[in-house]
Amino acid sequence: MIEDLGYPKSLIAVEKPIDSLPHSNIKTNRRADVICFSKNRSEELYPLLLIECKAVPISEDVFRQVEGYNTVVKAFFFTVVNQTEIFTCWLNEQKERKTINYLPTYQQLIKAAYG
Repeated sequence: MIEDLGYPKSLIAVEKPIDSLPHSNIKTNRRADVICFSKNRSEELYPLLLIECKAVPISEDVFRQVEGYNTVVKAFFFTVVNQTEIFTCWLNEQKERKTINYLPTYQQLIKAAYG
């Protein structure tokens, strides 16, 4: 991610407690496997990408689980990955999930999120 796709190491958090996010208003002991941050238009750090790492096959239940986490994290994108599969997702204006089967570069996500 860092070398090949340009994700800044300083903006990646591993095993980040979800309730430690500044915009989180819930108490939970859940942790996000990986969150990649960016600066939003106000120059504040904001979750750009939530990544869930699984050791099992990726199913619709896994997607729903990560979508649930993301209602709190509020990342623009979320990725589900296991040893053989990777899916990056986002919700369109109609709140329908759109999915691609790779991880875009950091700059591609920034451009998609902020225009």
